[in-house]
Amino acid sequence: MTVLSAPCKEELSRIILESEFDIQLDPQLYKDCKYTISKHCTNTIIGRSGNFDSVLECLKSDFYNNMITDKNCAVQLARRTQESLVDIHLDPGLHEACSLDSQRLCANVQPGESRIIMCLVDALRNPQSALSSVCREKLTERNKLWQIAHSEYQMKLPESWSDLANAIAQHPQRSSILTWFGIGLLILLLVGCCCGRLSKRTHQELKNR
Repeated sequence: MTVLSAPCKEELSRIILESEFDIQLDPQLYKDCKYTISKHCTNTIIGRSGNFDSVLECLKSDFYNNMITDKNCAVQLARRTQESLVDIHLDPGLHEACSLDSQRLCANVQPGESRIIMCLVDALRNPQSALSSVCREKLTERNKLWQIAHSEYQMKLPESWSDLANAIAQHPQRSSILTWFGIGLLILLLVGCCCGRLSKRTHQELKNR
């Protein structure tokens, strides 16, 4: 099994998390869901004075309620559901709703590899657990989305970062995903080079003085 380095995990996490808030950072999702966004989410976000968690959260809500009729968009949402299952931090809506519950019920569980999410799901299934109402509602919604992604769209639910990396590598639109990944790394390299040259130039000027 492929073991991903810590920096690679952090970069994957950053890309997925940022695209939760800016859907255009996931080109294929934006392309396939552009019409659905304008039809389903624009008026909703305007009606809430822009307070909806994110465009993607709006799409997930409609996906949960079987309101997404565009097949391609639904497939992309199933894929995003698949990707976010590996770590609760990749799903800002779920993380916010269950933050206190995870601290209280899963304090001894090591984060990552779906462990926190599985701990919360176990609590959801236990009638004796004291999940907060907001966490129970969001977790119930997400649990249904995971099942839809798995049963209706044949998405293998990842259990580790390696599974997530393999899912991206096998994805039909992996070129778009990896292109944005590469652009991010290129920007970091360019910034590093520019800062390095600037620091060297500044040091030389100070030395000449």
